[in-house]
Amino acid sequence: EAYLKIKAYPVGLVSRIVVELPKSKTVWHGAGSNVKATQRIGVNVGGVLREATLLAEGLELLGYKVERAEPRGKVPRHKFEKITGYTGQCNEHERDAALLVYRPKRGA
Repeated sequence: EAYLKIKAYPVGLVSRIVVELPKSKTVWHGAGSNVKATQRIGVNVGGVLREATLLAEGLELLGYKVERAEPRGKVPRHKFEKITGYTGQCNEHERDAALLVYRPKRGA
């Protein structure tokens, strides 16, 4: 779905595309964790990595410049506000997405 939405814009109108590629290829689990659940999580992680890679490659084939970024980790609201200056309401996923593309003002 994201591919089709981006593809609808001419290459020259899109200034920046950032695709987050998960860096973890390992599923950590505790001694008492459910083996089937751990296996399912591992499959999901691999699927997300492959989907993100295909998205980036497909957009590059169309001529878009794509930046690949690693996840920054979770950022609490107070730290996000300090980094960006944004004080409006946002959830953890919105903060993660914003920090993928956020660039501070020059001289700030």
